[in-house]
Amino acid sequence: MSKTALSAMEAKVLSALDFRARHPLSDLAAQSGVSKQLLSYHLKKLQERGVIRGFYPMIDCRRLGFFYCRLAVRLRGNDPELRKALGAYVKDHPRLFWAMRLGGHLDYFFVYWTQTLAEFECVVSTFLHLFGHYIERRIENIVNNVVHLSYNFTGSQRARQIFELKETSTRDSLDELDYKILKVLSHNARLPNVQIAEEVGVSAMHVSRRITSLEQRLIIVGYRPIVDFDVLGCKYMKLFVNLRHQGEAYEQLLADFRKMPEVIYIVHGVAMPGDLDIEIVLEESDSVPAFMERLQSRHKGIIMNYEYLSYSNLLKVNYFPF
Repeated sequence: MSKTALSAMEAKVLSALDFRARHPLSDLAAQSGVSKQLLSYHLKKLQERGVIRGFYPMIDCRRLGFFYCRLAVRLRGNDPELRKALGAYVKDHPRLFWAMRLGGHLDYFFVYWTQTLAEFECVVSTFLHLFGHYIERRIENIVNNVVHLSYNFTGSQRARQIFELKETSTRDSLDELDYKILKVLSHNARLPNVQIAEEVGVSAMHVSRRITSLEQRLIIVGYRPIVDFDVLGCKYMKLFVNLRHQGEAYEQLLADFRKMPEVIYIVHGVAMPGDLDIEIVLEESDSVPAFMERLQSRHKGIIMNYEYLSYSNLLKVNYFPF
């Protein structure tokens, strides 16, 4: 991951924020090995430069009984009215929690929480009703695990933090206050308890206890910064990799992905575009063919072919869009 656009201190701050973006500045400073004042200064500068576009809580709605569903499309033409309509769709859809504009053989990726697969069918049907005459290609799939890997801004050789947002039989429920807190928090993971309390109508202490409970119940599993990799001079890419065989070689490849600093997500599911679905961040001087050549040199004979997309514009990230 490119470090040329970051000072050493900024890299430390970004690394401290990853998975812990809601932690107090004093805790983040201790994690970074700097003073609270210095960390606060660099955090503000990262936001002013547009490196950090916001903060979001990772909310595991699988524990609330939802499926993780994806729709990807290639559209015909570049009608400004179509883009405007898609923008409104992304903003207002009550199940859509992540959306990205793409470069390559697909134009958009949309990710939804749905309570049933029949509901996802309805989501797709509605999308086709609204935009079907523009669609040249579409892909639908159900995701059963997303492996989140911590960013490696500092080039550290320490083990990376990993969280797997995977299918579970555990079921939990929310009361009205839980719902209100998650709704507010989903827009800004660093919003102070006092401000959340003002919006939901209880004390800051009550908010603190509820957030702790949501964390302990693994409904909230972490807090991340929204990083604009373009500002850092990096390429954010999605790869679909097809394999000649699986078995032990496949497990070795997956284990390697978890160690590679370029890899930040590994996605598993049903009806996927490839045997492997990974997301990587490359330095400006690097390329996907060069990355794949390095990979194939370590895993000879297993990779059959691959295709890739570039992520060009994050349209929405809100893990609790309801």
